[in-house]
Amino acid sequence: MLKKLVFFSLAVVLILALTITASASTFNPFCGGRVVWSYINSDATDDLKDNPVTLNHGGIKLLLRESLSDEATGTWANIGAKIDGWPNEIYASANGSNDGDNTLGVHSIYDFGWNNIGGSKINIWYSSWESETTNIGQGRIYNVYPTQFNEDNVFDRDANHCITIDYKGDNAVLSAIFEPNKTESIDENRIFLAATYKFDGGDVHAGYYKGDTSYGTFTPTGGDSEDKVTGNYKSTEYNVGTAFKMGSITTKLDYLKLDMDKRQDLAYNSVTEANEATGKWIDCPYDGGDVTQLNISFDDLKFDVTLINDAEYHFQNDGGKGYQVRYSGFCDGKLSLVYKAMVADKDIDATGTRGNLESGDFSTAYIGYKYGIFETRIGAGSHGKDEGKDNYVFASVYANFW
Repeated sequence: MLKKLVFFSLAVVLILALTITASASTFNPFCGGRVVWSYINSDATDDLKDNPVTLNHGGIKLLLRESLSDEATGTWANIGAKIDGWPNEIYASANGSNDGDNTLGVHSIYDFGWNNIGGSKINIWYSSWESETTNIGQGRIYNVYPTQFNEDNVFDRDANHCITIDYKGDNAVLSAIFEPNKTESIDENRIFLAATYKFDGGDVHAGYYKGDTSYGTFTPTGGDSEDKVTGNYKSTEYNVGTAFKMGSITTKLDYLKLDMDKRQDLAYNSVTEANEATGKWIDCPYDGGDVTQLNISFDDLKFDVTLINDAEYHFQNDGGKGYQVRYSGFCDGKLSLVYKAMVADKDIDATGTRGNLESGDFSTAYIGYKYGIFETRIGAGSHGKDEGKDNYVFASVYANFW
């Protein structure tokens, strides 16, 4: 009852904020994204051999918004459209047959909220499309491959159709996100929490998520190929970490833990009607795992090392190890030498799929150079093992529009 009362009160506050007459109206467009062009020379499959150009991890986000705001009260609202597309194909066919992966999606967007409530440092708002205020931690590298330049946070959970409350103090930053609509697969609301405390030379931070996580497709115990189930499962995930600088050495440490549970199967064997009444629950075949990532940077030497211990988070059967070594002391920091690798403890994780660079073991060495607006890389690598083994060389160009 108390939980319902709290969220009802939040809803009332947001409605009041939205209905206050705003005094300023502006057209507030935004266009961001990234260009990632890569040439990969590999004979692993006909796809890569005949179509070496990939646009993986590039994309565009265009926001066309009309904004209302009232400085005296701190209330604001946006209405508009989001147009975006994020190609993630392994290759880009020369004859254009993969154009379907590059199409743009168009969605209406609504945001409204109340900043600095009552003169405080507390903000509250609703977004129909995106809130990322709980994303924290260093950039993850255990699943970032050589042709991907951008790194997501170790704790990275995006929310939509959500209410966000945050507090931005001089030292403490707190954020809570709640999605009022329940998920179909687990019949629960998603909750996101994050806290950061800043001190001289660094911070400590923590994140928490409760909701659902996608696992993929599997065959249930006792089933056959016709019984494959795809969907999301109940999950909790949390992150604790720190970043601090002592003299010329900067250290970043993050620990991420994921627990997986069950899902409610409302479309088993594609027969939704037969299961809506029973609400059959299926255990996730993956229990979850954890990963620890430590980065030590010798700032004056322009040299840093990242060490990774994976306990069934990235390699989901038996885990593994990884590391990255980077030196960027050439050409005033514009030129970098990088070597990175992830090695699974068991062949089932290490083998991978030929032609899919984002599977199995991987190791790569490359030279990176920043030239004007571009970041460029040229290097060689391998991924997979045995029948999944694939050696390749690549050249890549990146332009950041964020």
